[in-house]
Amino acid sequence: MSVRVRYKILASVSSTTAEEKDLANQQWEVLTDTQGEGGSWKTTMMPGDTDTPILLGNLAIARLLIVRTTAKDPTQVPIAITLRKNAPAGALSGVSTSFGFATPTVTFTSTGAAFTTALIGRSITIVGSTSSANDGTFTILSAPTSDSVTFTNLSGVAEAGAGAWFIPEGEALVVQPLGDAKEGQMLISTDSITTLYATNPGGGVVTDITVVAAGD
Repeated sequence: MSVRVRYKILASVSSTTAEEKDLANQQWEVLTDTQGEGGSWKTTMMPGDTDTPILLGNLAIARLLIVRTTAKDPTQVPIAITLRKNAPAGALSGVSTSFGFATPTVTFTSTGAAFTTALIGRSITIVGSTSSANDGTFTILSAPTSDSVTFTNLSGVAEAGAGAWFIPEGEALVVQPLGDAKEGQMLISTDSITTLYATNPGGGVVTDITVVAAGD
C-alpha cells in the first residue's frame, strides 16, 4: 500500500502581538507518495516514566515523524520530554570472550556482560578481534544467556575472544515547549528511526505524546 504524505510549515516572527510578521514570514509544503504505511498514535506518559516505547503502529522504519506533546491537564504547564532514537538511555560495553559461528549466525560471548532480551534489535559494535572478519556493527537477534547475544555475520569466524564491544544509547532529542506555549512540537525527517523511547522527567505532569508518522 502507498500512502500520501503532505505537511505544511508556517513560521512567522513579529515585533509586536499584532502579528504583523515583519521579522520573518516563511511557508514550506512537502508532498510525497513514496511511503508505504502511516498513521497517528498517542501515548500517555505518567510522571517519572523512563524509556517508554512510543507507539508507531505497524511501521518498521519511520521516515517522517511529527511529535506533539501536551499536558493531559490543560491547566498545567507542559514540560520538556526527552525522546531517544532507536535505543533507550544507557550505553553498554565490555571485553570479548568468544565467537561461535554457524552460517550465517554468530554467537558472541562476553562473560559478565548481563545481556537481556531488551537488547534485541539494538546495534552492537565489536572492535579489535583476532580475526578482523569478526569486527563490525551488527543488529542483535537474540540474547540466549546473560553472557551471550547472536547476530548475523556471513564472514564470522569461530575463535577465542579478543578486543572490545559496545552498545550505544539512543541519540537524545528534547521536545521543549517554546516560551509560554501550551505544547511542544518537533518534526523529524529521516530514514533510520525504528523505535522512539520517551522519558517524562516528573514534576507531576501527565503528558500525552501524539505522533503522526509515515514510512515502511
